[in-house]
Amino acid sequence: MFSILHTRLGKKATELVGETVDGNKFDLSDHQDKVVIVNFWAIWCAPCVAAIENEKDLVNEMKGHPFTLVGVNADKDLKALKKFVENKKLTWPSIFDPKSKLGMRWMALSLPTYFVLDKSHVVRYRGDSFGEAAAVARSLAGAGGGIGNTDAIVSQIFKVYDADKDGRLSKNELSAESQKAFGNADTDGDGTISAKELAKYVKENATSQEVKPDGPK
Repeated sequence: MFSILHTRLGKKATELVGETVDGNKFDLSDHQDKVVIVNFWAIWCAPCVAAIENEKDLVNEMKGHPFTLVGVNADKDLKALKKFVENKKLTWPSIFDPKSKLGMRWMALSLPTYFVLDKSHVVRYRGDSFGEAAAVARSLAGAGGGIGNTDAIVSQIFKVYDADKDGRLSKNELSAESQKAFGNADTDGDGTISAKELAKYVKENATSQEVKPDGPK
């Protein structure tokens, strides 16, 4: 019932309260007038760990903007979690949720799950893509710029073309026209295009040609 009332798209999120990994208290209500990404994660979750460097980049990028990133961590070993946070140099708070009480309350039933809340803490995104979450957060916080657009474009292109869902675009997944357009993106010459390679291509070409989510023109 709580999820139906508060954590679906268009609903106002409330009652995200808990003790963080470093022993401090986090209360969502203390972050009024800020865009918030709530990241449900764990150190045993490979996609969660893979997103950390991108999360670091976003936190650094959003300095000076009304923005907060908070994790909700489902690990059970607090000592191991503290060591992981220290080694990875995570600077944002993460609520320790070893019994997944918050995860169940918010219906974050798989990891990672991201929620993006606007400045009034209305849910504007929920899903498993950090790129999409970051793009929405940038837009809501007034930091939309080219990088945010790039994230959204890359995410959508992969949705359209990455048929085998391996995180890379192979030439046989693209139309003949798209192969020509994406040819310059394959910088390592391995016949596939990673999200990083595609993002670089989009950034370099977006000012000189129109790049749309359903393919470049």
